Amino acid sequence: MVKAGAAPSAWGHCASLRACSGETCRGRRVSRCPAAAPGSRPRGGAASSPLPGSRSLTARQTRGIPVSSARRRIRRTPHLGKSVSIASLLETAKGQSMLTVRLLKLARPEAERAAEPSVMPAAFARPEDPQDRRTHTVWTGSAAALGILGLRRGSEVAPGPLMGAISGRHPERRVRVCADGDAFDLTFLAPDSVSWLWSQGDFALRADLEQAVLAAADRCVDHLVRTRPLVDGVEPGRGYAAALALHAVGTPQPWTQPPPPLLHVHAYLVGVLDAAGALRGPHYGELHEKTLTREGGAVGRAALANDLRDFGFTITSGTGPDACGFEVTGVPEALLQSGQAADKGCAGLGEETDRDPWDYIPRR
Repeated sequence: MVKAGAAPSAWGHCASLRACSGETCRGRRVSRCPAAAPGSRPRGGAASSPLPGSRSLTARQTRGIPVSSARRRIRRTPHLGKSVSIASLLETAKGQSMLTVRLLKLARPEAERAAEPSVMPAAFARPEDPQDRRTHTVWTGSAAALGILGLRRGSEVAPGPLMGAISGRHPERRVRVCADGDAFDLTFLAPDSVSWLWSQGDFALRADLEQAVLAAADRCVDHLVRTRPLVDGVEPGRGYAAALALHAVGTPQPWTQPPPPLLHVHAYLVGVLDAAGALRGPHYGELHEKTLTREGGAVGRAALANDLRDFGFTITSGTGPDACGFEVTGVPEALLQSGQAADKGCAGLGEETDRDPWDYIPRR
């Protein structure tokens, strides 16, 4: 079995990236493939990044800015015709599993899954990485909706408060504050090439990619709440409360086989505000409307693609089984295929199944 905290050795064989000349991207080192350096020790793994007040979303523009502010600055930056539009991705997103929606039935195991240490990027930190404690879970949404739950935007997500929020209860007073409805997991999955690139980058590049994936998921949820009638199927939400949890792999320890890197964000949408300022569960039917995941995923991937271009990477469109996705140019096709063939664990749960890949014993 692979020990906790150790980088899966298979990750060390993936790094001859043409986009970065096998060495650096914008000054950040990307490991060479061990095949090109006989006798070298495979390297992989990840490091975490702080939320909020994190490292930059783009090193030259947003150093030290919290993820929400960084995302706003990125959107204001001209891309001189190089940006990926939401409309263009909507046209080509058919069949792509960019976003899945799942009803949350059991609060405790879901909250434990969100903060499981062995799937977090911090579990794959390298000895040379900075030793600061960093988090990959964060509360997001509107101040009014979070305030009803006694929470604050940008604060770290702990299992206890998340369990209460999924149940519609105030985490301290334990009284029900969500008028009705259920909570949902909107899982945003990054392209495989981004995950492999992350597994080979130095600390600064990994931190940037982690922040970009989190910001993309955040923008996806924000867009859906503002544009879809999630309040009773009649009107958009006036605000919302959600927890974001970034995972680096889909399967927790112990492993019999090292899983591939798989950056994905679980966005636990626990409530939306109605016109009267009451916190309600999102409308089940609207969240499972057939175009919602396509639109939400396209919004998230458009934001991610633009940030990747801002980092200096080249994007190759028309990828995937239906030629409808995008990848970072230069990541070997064999690596992408190995990631697509692997079990995605908690990243692969969607509306079509209620299975639990982590074999939790149901507890309330």
